[in-house]
Amino acid sequence: MKKIAIIGSGISGLVLGNLFKKKGLDFEIFEKRSELSINEGYGIQLSVNSIKILNTIGFENFDSEKLFNPKKVIIKSINDQKEISNLNIDYFNLENEKYSCLTRSDLVKFLYEQIKENIFFNKEIYKISKVDDRRIELEFYDKKEIFDYVIVASGLSFKFDEEIALRENFTTEFNGYFAVRGTTDKDFDFIDNENINLFFGENSHLVTYSLNKMGKKNSIFIFKDHNKVDKFYYKWRYSKEGISFLTEKLDSKLFKYNNQFKRLFGSEGTSFFWWPIYQSKSFSISNHKSIIYIGDSLFKTLPTMAQGAGQAIESAHEINELFDIKGEFRDIDYVKKRKKRISLINRRVKFNNLIFHTSNPLLVNLRNIAIKLLVKNRFFLKFYLGKIYRN
Repeated sequence: MKKIAIIGSGISGLVLGNLFKKKGLDFEIFEKRSELSINEGYGIQLSVNSIKILNTIGFENFDSEKLFNPKKVIIKSINDQKEISNLNIDYFNLENEKYSCLTRSDLVKFLYEQIKENIFFNKEIYKISKVDDRRIELEFYDKKEIFDYVIVASGLSFKFDEEIALRENFTTEFNGYFAVRGTTDKDFDFIDNENINLFFGENSHLVTYSLNKMGKKNSIFIFKDHNKVDKFYYKWRYSKEGISFLTEKLDSKLFKYNNQFKRLFGSEGTSFFWWPIYQSKSFSISNHKSIIYIGDSLFKTLPTMAQGAGQAIESAHEINELFDIKGEFRDIDYVKKRKKRISLINRRVKFNNLIFHTSNPLLVNLRNIAIKLLVKNRFFLKFYLGKIYRN
């Protein structure tokens, strides 16, 4: 039996671990943090392509009270909060495979509980060495260990100077957008609690949806601003200057249209988490055939298709399918297939980004007319969303 290391206990690593356990493979998951990255309140959307995979590892038994299954996306304007049109995502649902919203923490806990004996914390990797043409040695603070395969599932944080672990041509860039996330359990007359609410704004958009059947809501506001982002950003964002920058943007791009928007981010609009949005410019390709990248480690997309978690789950599934019951990896164009799939999604992401953030009044009117027609066209739905949701 081959010995496999998974680096990172995010969604892609945990899903892959569950799939490996079901197959009976010998694997260990190494996490440099001291505990799971739960990040309470963080909401995720999972379309049916993801649910189909999760059901193979027991997700059909997930507590339904911790799930929200919207049937529509209600499209509105930030300016007046009036409905433009609505998109029927229930069209793609099956009885046991439904579009689902939930907290990331609940999904992570579910995945963790089933494989917790295979997960090791405080395991930061200090060095990666080539043993031979097939095997890899990982050096931790307290020990060295040899593996037949190393699967990198740690997002953008995996960086080594050693030639063996280099990502060929891998780069990321700040795309000019910031994201602000907040949660609330309040109700609002401009929010449809039974569906996903998507608001179009000027170089911005807002998404609000329920996370469970208890009424908790997640909101993400994304706005464009080419403010300089450097290595000191994560300290700067909660500095006096950083908060002043964010407050001005929220006031001018969102709160001025309806002061109640503030309450989506806590009682006074101050309960939030915010960050710059980065995207990959290229795919991670390892210099060694036994090092494999999945999820955001392979390629990070923009959030306007709500496919971040979905693609993490999909890539874990694809890798699992390429391992046989003895733990031998059959690399049948994995990266090539992932590139084709991600490229399809990325084209829609870029188109959504353009549509969501249109600011020219004439183009806004034309966009709204087109949306009213397209979202009711079944051919368009099958072409535009069906290829993503029904992979």
